[in-house]
Amino acid sequence: MTQGKLKLKKKNRSFQIGVILFSLLLLLSAWNSGNNILYLAFAISFAFLIVGEFFGNFNLGKFRVYVLAPDQVVKGEIGNIWLRLESFRKLFPSLGLNVEIIIKFQSGEIKKVFVKNVPIVFPLQGVDISFGYMFGKRGKALIERVIVYSYFPFGLVRYQVDYELDIEILVTPRYRALNIEVLGNYIGGCRIPVKTLLSESGEFYSLREYQPGDDIRYIAWKISARVGVWLVREWAVSMPNQYVIYVDLRTRGTQDDESFEEMIEFTASIVYSLLGKQFKVGLYVGGGEKVPVNGGNAHFSLILRILALVSPERRYDIDEDVWKKFLAEGRNSRLLLISILPELWDEGSLNGMKVAVPDGIRR
Repeated sequence: MTQGKLKLKKKNRSFQIGVILFSLLLLLSAWNSGNNILYLAFAISFAFLIVGEFFGNFNLGKFRVYVLAPDQVVKGEIGNIWLRLESFRKLFPSLGLNVEIIIKFQSGEIKKVFVKNVPIVFPLQGVDISFGYMFGKRGKALIERVIVYSYFPFGLVRYQVDYELDIEILVTPRYRALNIEVLGNYIGGCRIPVKTLLSESGEFYSLREYQPGDDIRYIAWKISARVGVWLVREWAVSMPNQYVIYVDLRTRGTQDDESFEEMIEFTASIVYSLLGKQFKVGLYVGGGEKVPVNGGNAHFSLILRILALVSPERRYDIDEDVWKKFLAEGRNSRLLLISILPELWDEGSLNGMKVAVPDGIRR
């Protein structure tokens, strides 16, 4: 729970200026005509100004503001926010209050959200307000201000007090369960060292061409002599139970923003589905961020945090060092590359992988 810090008090006199001008016209007319009724009208109008000014300033008095918000919400879902407006005035209540909050998003967009009208706050008491707000944009959202204002008593002046806050809410991408069986058509990696393959017990799996360093005991001599190429026997071993995913952040411009968001949500869904099947998952993003291979709910929350904060990159080259490190994971992991621009990937650099495009996977 965070207490707001009093930032400023201000008044908006847009309606009051009109009343002042009207009062001056009444006074001028009464002066010129000597009409007592006009003097009386001026006196009433002037009294409204004086009484409104006094009670308006007095009404918006001594408050404490507390806000409690969730640390993390999922994009498109409603986050519940709790706000307490507490008066430490000893004698008189405050009437006709309105409460708003200001939320600033990672994109720079600022939204003003009306919370509630509070008819009365009694002395030395407080009002608890619980409300929901749907966070529609991925990234950081900052509750930076609470505004308390009132038009009491006559609606001529808006009396306002701002309380400064710094409450950060992480809006993560949406995710859902997917059929991960189709991922087998896109994975690369699993380049288990030859010595590991040959030392494991299991059934005969396949033949492959001899490579320097292979144990000559596993050369298939008869078949090699028949086809004229040195071939080595490989044995079946269980596939590794971990995935490492590379997320390509490159886009062509703002026209790809919607596809980019779909890709981030698709990545979150893949991670959610794999972890649900007891796989371990690691993550590389094009900007160089890395999440080591692991499993469990805490690990999923960590990956969601990374995916919540990534932004599109308006470029066409990749970080070669990051890409090489990702490929090195293929010795004992299944590799998966996700991109919305498969045309940027040269077949020679994919190391046996296909580029997974979200729409293609769904089909």
